[in-house]
Amino acid sequence: MKYITLIIGLLVVGCGKQEQTDTNESTNTNEVDGATAKPVKELTKEDLIGTYEVKRGEETARIVILKNGIVESYFNDEKIDEGNILIINGEVHIKSKKMRMLVF
Repeated sequence: MKYITLIIGLLVVGCGKQEQTDTNESTNTNEVDGATAKPVKELTKEDLIGTYEVKRGEETARIVILKNGIVESYFNDEKIDEGNILIINGEVHIKSKKMRMLVF
């Protein structure tokens, strides 16, 4: 249970990072009630690639999301799980071998 809590906390922290502005993005805007809104960019696996880490005292939990969509979970530098990342309706799903599916 301790591992699950750390991994969930790690993903929540990682999902909160700011989105970078793409200078090649379309400048089309939608006008609603006199205000303009920029279209929302759809989330892709490429947006999630990277390493997300949380330290609590002497313990470290890390999730690595690879280019091929594989997710590796580590606890204190020991690999504890592996799975796949899916994006369904804008939600991040991680299908793990040891744990069930997590949704963020």
